[in-house]
Amino acid sequence: MTRYWSTIMMAAILAGLGLYLYFVEIPAKQSEESREIQSKRLLFFDEQQITKLSVSTAGNDVLFTQDANRAWQITSPIHTEADKRQVQGLIRALITGKVARVVEDKPSTLAP
Repeated sequence: MTRYWSTIMMAAILAGLGLYLYFVEIPAKQSEESREIQSKRLLFFDEQQITKLSVSTAGNDVLFTQDANRAWQITSPIHTEADKRQVQGLIRALITGKVARVVEDKPSTLAP
C-alpha cells in the first residue's frame, strides 16, 4: 500500500482540481459570457412578446400583425396571410442581433 501512496494522492489532487473546475470556474465563465451577450443585445425582450412588426423600405411600409391564433398577417399595404417561418426568422434575427461597435455615444452633430 505504501508503494502506491503517491499515485493515490496525485489522483485525489487531480480529481479535486477537476471538480473545482467543473463546479466553480466553468459556471462563473458561463455567467460572465451570458452577461456580456445580454449587454450587447439590440432588443431587450423575448420573441414571444412581439405582436406587431413594421418594416419600412424606400418604396412602402409593410405591417405584420399577429392574431389570437399566433398566426402572422400582413395588414398593410394589403391584407393577407404572412409566411410564419419568414416572419419568425426576421424577428429572431432582430432578437439575436448584437451591437458590434458604438461609433459615438453622444455625438455633437449627426451630419458626419
